This record gives sequence, C-alpha cells and structure tokens, in this order.
Amino acid sequence: MLYQIKDGTVTAGGALILSHINFEIRGNERIAVVGKMGRARRPC
Repeated sequence: MLYQIKDGTVTAGGALILSHINFEIRGNERIAVVGKMGRARRPC
C-alpha cells in the first residue's frame, strides 16, 4: 500500500466539502483530482 486516508476531511475557503472519507491507493493504481471544467489538477 502506498497511501491510506482514514476518516479524512476536506475543506475549501472554510466550507466543508467532504467528511469521514476513507480510501487507499495500492501498487500501481493511479488517481486524479478533477476540478472546474473537468481539468485534471494533480495526476499521480
């Protein structure tokens, strides 16, 4: 396992966006955070 998040929270500008999130990234899996207009913000 490369990364693991347990009971995570995401805020932006003081506003709660996500709460109590859990996920893990394993082996050669890839993720992307997508923002406005579908533009990839941070491919890993």
